[in-house]
Amino acid sequence: MGRDLKSEQAVIGSIMMEPDCIDLVKKYIPNGSYFVDKNLGRILDAVYKMHDAGQVIDLTTVYDTVPDIAYLLSEVMDALVTTAHVEEYAKMVRDSYARRALKKLITGVNPLDTKKYNTPLDAVTEIEKSIRGIEQIIQNAEEMSALELVSTCLDDIEKDMEQGQNKNILSTGFKDIDRLLLGIELTENVILAARPSAGKTSLAQCIALNIAKKGGKVLFFSLEMSKKRLMNRLFSIEGKINSEKIRTRNFSEEEYSRLIDAASTLSNLNFIIIDDAFNLSEIKSIVARHSAKGEVALVVIDYLQLLRESGRKFQNRQVELGYYANEIARMAKMYGTRTITLSQLSRAVENRDDKRPRLSDLYESGAIEAAADIVLFLYRDEYYNPDTEDKGIAEIGVAKTRDGATGSCRLAWVGDYYFFGNLAKGR
Repeated sequence: MGRDLKSEQAVIGSIMMEPDCIDLVKKYIPNGSYFVDKNLGRILDAVYKMHDAGQVIDLTTVYDTVPDIAYLLSEVMDALVTTAHVEEYAKMVRDSYARRALKKLITGVNPLDTKKYNTPLDAVTEIEKSIRGIEQIIQNAEEMSALELVSTCLDDIEKDMEQGQNKNILSTGFKDIDRLLLGIELTENVILAARPSAGKTSLAQCIALNIAKKGGKVLFFSLEMSKKRLMNRLFSIEGKINSEKIRTRNFSEEEYSRLIDAASTLSNLNFIIIDDAFNLSEIKSIVARHSAKGEVALVVIDYLQLLRESGRKFQNRQVELGYYANEIARMAKMYGTRTITLSQLSRAVENRDDKRPRLSDLYESGAIEAAADIVLFLYRDEYYNPDTEDKGIAEIGVAKTRDGATGSCRLAWVGDYYFFGNLAKGR
């Protein structure tokens, strides 16, 4: 408590010496409850109230406001060495408060209390909610001046110039998508939408596989298919093996050799498939755990409409999906990763002559679109027109992007392998 008391005294002393620093202190300490010493906290609240009322703040006026504890003011002034470090003092008080709140959280949640927490997930949800509040305490105050921000960004640019690339941007592995998007940048939230069975899971797998092959850690959350089924698809994609052969186990010698090679490649990738997390709280907990061990390059969630959140009620389905979309975007920023969230399109597509998706086709569209940095649509003409000349071709529409350009590009599609690839020029 000695260190806490000294920093709290230093904050009060700095305010008494230089009342103009109150706004700076408020950025880190919104009220006196942040103090361990409750009497010093009362003095801080009194000073804030005087400041808001436009009153003069000095030893005399503060003494008159809190006469029963005014004796502390002399102790505070005797302890103060300099006001030059008031921001550091305020940060110390803020950080100490956050640590105490975290300690209280750890000791206050008893997962064995089955009356209060019906399931283990309820306890996890309570912990996450509290941690989010503590994170907010710290993050709210972390502002940067224009000079600090310019310096930080310039340093990043110069370091990337030395390496010849922007380390925050990852290639999708598809040159024409990258041409439009400029790659997927750190903290970006991508929505990939299509009608059922159009191939969005396969496209997400191909992008994830390309990133994993470059050394990135990928977390692939499957809410629909089992991890074994997804791995069998990866065997098809990587080994260029007909998916029916995977299912029937009827391989030629050459196909089996490709299967073994694919298995060897995949086993050395940091590509983790999770098929038993259906609540967003579970997903965030897993991402947090992996992020604590090192950078997670990409998180894929397949798919948005299957997400649930226990213990939370929503006004309607649109509000619910909007909540999930926003929380996923927030998760990308919080844990410094990138997210691709798959989403269904509404049946409105089927009622038009031109079946190419539009933003209005996003299932319960408004909030999902708003939460996305990038919205990609997958369209295959042969899905609707079996006799089309564009067999084996998929169109990727970039309907929204905060950077880069909107537009569309085409990829090769080999359904037997669940494979998307760069399209040869001229097609």
